[in-house]
Amino acid sequence: ELERQLGSAVDFYLSEVEARKWYGLFDYGDVMHKYDPVRHVWRYDMGGYAWQNTELVPTYWLWTVFLRTGDERVFRMAEAMTRHCSEVDMYHFGPMKGLGTRHNVRHWGCPCKEPRISMAGHHRFYYYLTGDYRVGDVMRDSLAAPYSMQNLQSAIFGVSKEDGRTCLSVRSGPDWTSFVSNWMTEYERTGDKTNLDKILTGIADIAQMPYGLASGPEYLLHEDTGHLEYTGEHEDSINMHLQVCQGGTEIWLELLLMLQNIPGYGEMFRELLSEYGSFYMLPPEEKARVTEGQIRERPFSFRYFASALAAYSAYWQLDDALAGFAVQKLLQAIYTADNTEGFDAVPYGKNAAGAEMLEIPWISTNFTSQWSLNTIVAREFIPDSFPKTMEELKTLLAREGTDRFHNA
Repeated sequence: ELERQLGSAVDFYLSEVEARKWYGLFDYGDVMHKYDPVRHVWRYDMGGYAWQNTELVPTYWLWTVFLRTGDERVFRMAEAMTRHCSEVDMYHFGPMKGLGTRHNVRHWGCPCKEPRISMAGHHRFYYYLTGDYRVGDVMRDSLAAPYSMQNLQSAIFGVSKEDGRTCLSVRSGPDWTSFVSNWMTEYERTGDKTNLDKILTGIADIAQMPYGLASGPEYLLHEDTGHLEYTGEHEDSINMHLQVCQGGTEIWLELLLMLQNIPGYGEMFRELLSEYGSFYMLPPEEKARVTEGQIRERPFSFRYFASALAAYSAYWQLDDALAGFAVQKLLQAIYTADNTEGFDAVPYGKNAAGAEMLEIPWISTNFTSQWSLNTIVAREFIPDSFPKTMEELKTLLAREGTDRFHNA
């Protein structure tokens, strides 16, 4: 059933490319963000709801599906998306070199210029599968992102330190995680330890913070060294879910493989990830209790975004309760006790040639990418925690789960 859903999601997007004529000159390779069931069209004319521009990493979704299936159709779609996102959605020179531009009606329309849009992580798959030189150049361009971001912040906010140093205000995710994907890729390709050292410095700094990856989530970054300066707990932040849904989980798990042979750091980072996957799923009152009230108001939204990370935590901690809770949040995101259709497309009319036209009225690329990725990863770490039958699924869906998981 879950493989059927994963396959239906991909098949629907493959068919929409042709049905909606998405691939124009500058749009070639991109997909649209959110569907409008009233007008039976994707929201091509509504602010941040039009083009996707790597939001919530459809790049990782498509490439991961290809690696699991070997489906040539998926490869071609992912290849087109790599070409688009690496060229159109990213600045290659000038004061914003290395940054990407957030989704909008026009690919460059949003004022948010961020490293998560342009990070090397989106393109690593294609580069390592093909050795494409242009994509290699693009990934090297992304190394300029911290400096361009600092220039923008300095111009807008005047971010500086009393001793005259200028630091970059970053979120642990998706800012730092995006820089990590850039440094990690450059280190792999060149062996330049400067990039690895920045990653190791940041990990050591996070390990010293009071709540690990839950700390902050805003730090000051010293770009030349990778040092992350703790600035306290920011309860007004709304960005905790952005740590995991903008490629953070995938970057962290890849990084873990790189660190496993570096004495001390592999174990340190594994502990940070394991603790955070468990913490993310705690109800707010438990978060407040274990942090002595320091993390009380900050939202850890969209728990299914973190199901993959929670599955990793459950795997390492042998925690059946956490595993079951992660699966429940994941499945409740797509099913209800009365509706298990998921990504099944339904007809809404006929075209001029008389052929039936199909839609999924509720669909968004954000949801599709994140649900698919989290399902794939969670099934690898905790396969035995998933329902075995549709009847078991319906029983799970009918069960209230908000307060079932208390594991400090």
